[in-house]
Amino acid sequence: MTSARASRLKLIRISAGVLVALTVVFVADCASYLSLNPPRGSSFNKGANGIWLRYLWYFGKKSPQERDELIERLSANQIKYAYFHVRSTDSHGNLLFKYEEPARELVELLHRRLPKVRVVAWLYVPSNFGRVGVDLEDKDSRENLVASCQWLTEKCGFDGVQLDYEFFPNTDKTFPLLLDETRAAIGSEKLLSVATPMWYPGALWGWDSEHFSVISAHCDQIAVMGYDSWLYHPRAYVWLMEQQAIQVTRAVRSGASVNDLKHRCSVIIGIPVYDTDKGTPAHMTYSENLVTALKGIRQGLMSPDAVPDIFEGVAPFAEYTMDEVEWKQYRRYWLEGK
Repeated sequence: MTSARASRLKLIRISAGVLVALTVVFVADCASYLSLNPPRGSSFNKGANGIWLRYLWYFGKKSPQERDELIERLSANQIKYAYFHVRSTDSHGNLLFKYEEPARELVELLHRRLPKVRVVAWLYVPSNFGRVGVDLEDKDSRENLVASCQWLTEKCGFDGVQLDYEFFPNTDKTFPLLLDETRAAIGSEKLLSVATPMWYPGALWGWDSEHFSVISAHCDQIAVMGYDSWLYHPRAYVWLMEQQAIQVTRAVRSGASVNDLKHRCSVIIGIPVYDTDKGTPAHMTYSENLVTALKGIRQGLMSPDAVPDIFEGVAPFAEYTMDEVEWKQYRRYWLEGK
């Protein structure tokens, strides 16, 4: 064997050994991270949390018993915002499914039994990023979207709408116009909420601070979708959630200051409660889960750089994938602040 070949083999063996060692360290750290580093400090719970709920409620497909159980769960877990999925629109902004009677019955029931809960229509709008969804530069499409929101609040009685326009880039300039037109149509007493991507450094994937500032000047609430991060290490995901609490609250305060707003946009941070096999490759349960999300949010809000007054609460995504173990974790690490 030549000395050159021997050197190459030695280098390969050393590289393989280093790779194995790093893999072992990575796996061990993933497995032990939460047990050695549980959430600590104040939870910052204000009793004003949200939750995303499945379209079956809007469709009227739930029994009276299920409705009673939902009311009890919302009350017991300090939920202020119930985001009911009303499905989506077509590429021209028209609401695809209209279930006025069951929607109104649901809203009236919740208003009667839980008068402090805001019942919100969560509307998914496919963006034209890639030219397959709603083009907000098209005036007719925007008018259709606004009419859909107006129908949901006026005919169904929802307390507001949450626009989930996925996914549009950080550079989009037309979304604020849609928000202003929607506000004019539904009125100032109705909640105008936006489900947003996460803040990422340098806007590698989601939004930067400037875009959060801009959007916050045109709505009442930003609900950050704090999941599907593509981060497969718990430490990295906790750091990212920490940054949501810091960067987004700072950006929203900045937006209010710059625009001299009389109203203040609040921040809700969504947390994942679904399993890997029910999600996408962007989500790994051992890394992204309710406890790691809450740990990051709590750490972020304790930072002197955060603005806790802007923060309102957390929102599990979603009610239909949340099991009893996760409800117990939610109560322990958020409501009770342990």
